[in-house]
Amino acid sequence: MSSGLSVNAALRGKSILVTGCTGFVGKVLLEKVLRDIPDVRRIFVLIRGNAQERLKSVILDSQIWARLRSERADADEFIRAKLYPLSGDVLKERLGISAADWEVVKAEVSFVIHCAATVDFREPMLVAVQNNILGALEALEVARALPLLEAHVHVSTAYVNSNKPGYHDTDLPPLHGIDPEATVQAILQMSPEDLERESPRLIGKYPNTYTFTKALTERLLEQRRGNLPSCIVRPSIIGCSWREPVPGWIDSVSAVAAMIMFSGVGLVHHMHGNSEGIADIIPVDSVVNVILAAAAATVNNRQLEVYHACSSEINPHTWGEGARWVSSYWRSHEVKRRVDHTPLKFTLYKSRTVFRTQFFLRNEVPAKLYSMASKLGSPQMKKQAALWKKINARSLDSTMTFGTFTSVEYIFSTKPTEDLVNRLIEEEQDTYNFDLEALDWEKYYRLFCYGILKFVLKEEVQEPLDLFRTCVVREPRSDLERGFLSRMFPDISWAYKNYSTNVGIDSLHTMRTPAETKHLILRSQRVQETIRNVAAAEKTTVAEIEKRAHADLDRMAHNLRLPIVRVLGWFLRKVFRRIYDGIHVDEAGLEKVRSVLTKGPILLVPTHRSYVDFLIISYIFFEYNLPMPHIASGEDFLSVLFVNWVFRNSGAFFLKRSFRGDPLYIALFTEYVQRLIVDWSPIEFFIEGRRSRTGKLLHPKFGLLSICIETLLEKKVPDLTIIPISISYEKILEADLYSKELLGESKAKESLKGLLRASQSVVSLNLGRINVICNEPISLTDFIAEKSKEENAKPRSKHYDPYANNEDRKSLLEALGYRVVYDLNKGTVITPTAILATMLLAHRKGIAHDDLLQQVNWLRNDILARGGSVAFEGGAEQLVRQTLRLLRTLLVSERNVWYAKDNKSILQLGLYRNQLLHLYTADGMVSCALASAHVRAGRETPGEMSVEQLVKDAQFLDDLLQPEFVTKPQPNQSMDFRVVINSMVERGSLEFTDAARTSVRVSEDGAAIVDFLCRLFWPYIDSYWVTALSMFSLQPKHTISRSVLLRRMQWISEKMHAEGKVHFFESCSTEVLVNALATFQAWGVVSFDQPPSALPRGREHIKDKQANEDLLVSLLPPYDTEAAVQKIVERIYGFRKPMSFATGSMGSKHAVLTEFPVLAKL
Repeated sequence: MSSGLSVNAALRGKSILVTGCTGFVGKVLLEKVLRDIPDVRRIFVLIRGNAQERLKSVILDSQIWARLRSERADADEFIRAKLYPLSGDVLKERLGISAADWEVVKAEVSFVIHCAATVDFREPMLVAVQNNILGALEALEVARALPLLEAHVHVSTAYVNSNKPGYHDTDLPPLHGIDPEATVQAILQMSPEDLERESPRLIGKYPNTYTFTKALTERLLEQRRGNLPSCIVRPSIIGCSWREPVPGWIDSVSAVAAMIMFSGVGLVHHMHGNSEGIADIIPVDSVVNVILAAAAATVNNRQLEVYHACSSEINPHTWGEGARWVSSYWRSHEVKRRVDHTPLKFTLYKSRTVFRTQFFLRNEVPAKLYSMASKLGSPQMKKQAALWKKINARSLDSTMTFGTFTSVEYIFSTKPTEDLVNRLIEEEQDTYNFDLEALDWEKYYRLFCYGILKFVLKEEVQEPLDLFRTCVVREPRSDLERGFLSRMFPDISWAYKNYSTNVGIDSLHTMRTPAETKHLILRSQRVQETIRNVAAAEKTTVAEIEKRAHADLDRMAHNLRLPIVRVLGWFLRKVFRRIYDGIHVDEAGLEKVRSVLTKGPILLVPTHRSYVDFLIISYIFFEYNLPMPHIASGEDFLSVLFVNWVFRNSGAFFLKRSFRGDPLYIALFTEYVQRLIVDWSPIEFFIEGRRSRTGKLLHPKFGLLSICIETLLEKKVPDLTIIPISISYEKILEADLYSKELLGESKAKESLKGLLRASQSVVSLNLGRINVICNEPISLTDFIAEKSKEENAKPRSKHYDPYANNEDRKSLLEALGYRVVYDLNKGTVITPTAILATMLLAHRKGIAHDDLLQQVNWLRNDILARGGSVAFEGGAEQLVRQTLRLLRTLLVSERNVWYAKDNKSILQLGLYRNQLLHLYTADGMVSCALASAHVRAGRETPGEMSVEQLVKDAQFLDDLLQPEFVTKPQPNQSMDFRVVINSMVERGSLEFTDAARTSVRVSEDGAAIVDFLCRLFWPYIDSYWVTALSMFSLQPKHTISRSVLLRRMQWISEKMHAEGKVHFFESCSTEVLVNALATFQAWGVVSFDQPPSALPRGREHIKDKQANEDLLVSLLPPYDTEAAVQKIVERIYGFRKPMSFATGSMGSKHAVLTEFPVLAKL
C-alpha cells in the first residue's frame, strides 16, 4: 500500500446519488454501503414511477437485506432512514428529479454513481441509445451541477472493445473514425424504418447494440466531462455474489445467468461457443467493491481513470469447464420447473453451423412432428405443441445472442484495478476485496446454480457443500484424452490412464517386489529369534518352523500388480455407476493426503460399515493418482475363490482374526507390516476391527495400530501420518444381513457361490450415495510432542517418554486410538437416510407425510446448528421423497402416514439413525436423566430437579453406556454435564427455576425436543436393564457360558417386547446386549473365565474365537447376592421410559418375577 486510500473515510458523512438501484448491481451496492459504511449520510435512489411504492416492493422487500437484518435489530428503521427515494427517469432532463428534491440533492450529494442501463443485447438501436447514452450524459450533467461533488462514477462494460477479440487494456474504445456526437444525433433523427435498416452498418463489428452504445458513451463522457472528477468502471459478464451479502445471491437473469437457468429448467442443452475459450465472469460483489474503491480514489482526481472488473487475466477458466460444472450441478438437483427431464449434458459447438444443425435436429424437428400430430389430437395437445414451439424460439434466440461472447475470446487487463485495491488501508483490504486468485471457479459455478434455484426460481435448497463438487464414477473430473477410442470406450480409457502405484512417494522409497520383501522378513532378527524359540518349545527342527514361516508369509502377503488394479478399477466403475447415485469425495482432504506423502509413510484408517470399504479407498486413490494402499484384510476372504486372488493382486494382505498363542505368526505379521511402513508403502486398516452392524463407531482395537506406531517409536521412519477417513452410506449393501445377525443369526461364511448369488440382486439395487471425507492428518511426531507436553505438565514421579517407557507407550497408543475414532465421528457426514430413519423411529406409531417434512427439516437444521454436516442440498420435500424411495422396502404407508413395516425393518432403520447419535449423546444423557427423575423420586409427574443431582445421574448414564459411544477425544475423559445443561438452557430445551441456577426443569417449548432426545437413547437403557435382569439367572452361584447367556438375554428381551414390557425392539440387539455385559464386567459385577482347554500348548489360537464364545460368566462378590443384583436392576430401571405402573422401587426379586413372569424361564 502506498497512499493509504480509505473508502469508509471518503464516504463517511457524505450522501450518494445512485441510478439503476432497482437493478442487480444497484441493490448489491446499496446493501454493501449500508452494511459496511453505516455512517454514510444518505443514499438518494433514483426510481422510475412511484418512488415510495417501488422502493418498498422492489428494494426493501428484497431478500438482499437478510444479512443486515440478522446483524442489526433496527435494520428496517435504519434502511428507511438512510434511503431517500427520488421519483425520476434517466431519459428526462435533470434525471426527472422534482424541484423540491433537487434542492435537497444539491445541498447534500457528494458522489454520483450511475449504474442505470439496458442490458438486453437485442434492444433496438433507439432504445439502447436513449438508455445507455442519453441517460449517462444526463447523469453527468447532474453531477456537474452539484456544488459538493467529489466523484462521478460511470458503470460501463468491459466489452466496449468487443469489436476486436483478444487482449484489451483500459484505453477508451477507438471507434475507428466514428464521431460519437454526430452518430448519436444521426440516430435520433432517423425514422424507425431507416434506423432498423442502418443499424447493422452502424454497429459494424460490434456484436450488438448494447456494446456499441456503451462504447459511444465512454467517448462522449470523455469529451464532455471537462475537469469533473470522474472515472469509469468496466465489469465483464456479471454473475451471482461470491461472498456478499450471502454466497450465491442473484435476483435477475441475463447473459450467462439466463443460460445457466435455461439449462437448469431443461430449455437449453447446447449452444454456440468455444469450449477452450477463456470465459470472463465477475461476481457482483467484486464489481461493487471496485465501484466503491474507484469512487474513493476519484476524489480530487481530475484525470479520467478506467478500471476493469474482470477475471480473465487474474484467474482464467474456460467456457467448457463452466459448462461441465453447471451440467454436473443440475444433474444432481431436482428443479420443479424443469420442462425436459432427460439428463443434462450441456455442450458447446464452436461452429455456428454445427450448432444450428444440432438445434434443428434435436429441438425443432421433434417439436414440428409433435405439432403435426397435435392437429389430430386434443386441445391440450395443441396447447403443448404451441408452448414447445415458443420455448424453442426463446431458447434459440437466447443462445444465439449470448453465443457472440462464448465463441470469441476476450482478455481484459486488471492491473489498474489491482493497484487501486492495493492502495486501500490494511483494515479495508478484506472489506473491499478483489482477490480473484482465491476464487474457486468450480465452487462458484455451483453457487451460481444454487443462487438461481434459491433466489430466482424460489425453490428450497441448501448452500452447496464442497463434498458434492465431485461425483466420481458419475462425473468426469477432467476431459478424457481426445480420440475415437477414448470417446467410444471412456471407462477403459480411464482405467488405462497414466498411473504409477508409487506415485507421490519419495523416489528413495519405491515399492519392493514380493520376493524381496519376503527375504527381508524371514532374515530379520525378530523372526529368526522367534523361529529358534518356537523350534525349541515344540521340540522340532528350525527347518520345520522355517517351512511353516514360509507358508504363513505366502498366505499373508500382498502381490500388488498394476494391470489387475486397472481391470478392477474398470469393473468397479461399471458396478458403482449402476448401484450408486454418486460417490462424493472431499477433494481438499485428498490434497492434504498428497501433501504429507513426502514427510513419511501414511496410515489410512477408514470407518467400517460395509465390505465396500475395502474397495472404495483404493478406487478413489487410483482416480486421484495417489499411491495404492495395502489393505489389512481378514483371512475370511481367503476362502472365496478368485476374489482372494483379485484382492491380493490389488494390494490386500491377510491376517488372522486372532494371533494369541502363536508367537511365530505374531513375529511374521509384525515384521511384515513394519517392513511395508519402513518402505513408505501406504497401509489401510480398520481401527474398529470389524464392520459395525449398528451404524455406530466401535471402540478402537489397538493391535495393528500398536505394530504400526512402533516403527516411529523405534525411529525407523522420520514421521508417521494417520489419515482418519469417514465413510457414510445412504444405504448399506449388507443392511438386511446385519438385521439378521443382530437377532442372533450366525454370520454367513464368505464363499464364491454366495458372492455370485448375491451379485445377481446387487446390480439391480439403488444404494444412493457414498460420502468420503479425509479428516485432518495426524502427525504421530506432533501427537507425541503434544501428549508429552500435556503429561509432563501433571505431577508425575518420572518424565513421560513413550520412546523409552512401555507404560507410557501404552497410554500413548490408547490416546491415539481414541483420537482417531473421535475424528472419524466428527468427520462423518449425516445422510438423508439417517435423518428420515431417526424421525420415523421417533414416531413409531406413524407420522403423517406433512409432519414428516416439518420434522425432517427441523432435524437437518438442528444438526447443522450443532456443527454437523448433512449430505443433501435440496429442500425437505426433495429429501423426504428421494429417501423414501431408498427405504421404501422397510416402510408402510397408510392414508399418507408412514411407519416401519416390521421389527426387522426397525433394526435396519436404527442402523441409519445411529449415524447421528454422537451429536446428541451428551444432551441425551441429561434428557433421559431428567425425564424420569420423578420415577426415581417416587413422584407421579415430572418436575424440577437439582442441577447437582442431574449431573450425577447423567454421569451414571454416561458411564453405563460407555461401550456404546465414542464422544470424547481421550479415553476415560469425563463429560462436563454442567456445560451441557447450560447449552440446553441456551437452546431453550431446559430452563432454570431459580436465580442461583441450582434447579432445572424441561421448558414448555423444549418438551418435544427432550422427548425426542430420550427416544434416541431409551432403547439402549432398556437393553442394559434387560441384561441386569438376566443377572438373576446367575444366582445364587451359577456359572453359564457367555454364548448361552446372550441367547437367553435376547430371547427374554424379544418376549418382553412382545408383551409390551420393553418399548423398543432395538433393545433386542445382540450387539447392545454384548456391550451391556462388557459394562457389568468393567464394573466388577461379573467375570468372564476361560474354560479348561484341551488344545495342545502353544496352539490355543486355533480355537480362539470359539473359546471366546464359551467364556464362563459368573457373578463376583459383592454382587453375588439377590439384594445387590436388585439394586442394579432398580438403578437402571429408574432411567427407562416412564411407564404407567412405575414407582421408585421394583420391590424384591419375587416382585420382579411377578411383574415379568417370562424371567422365571431363565
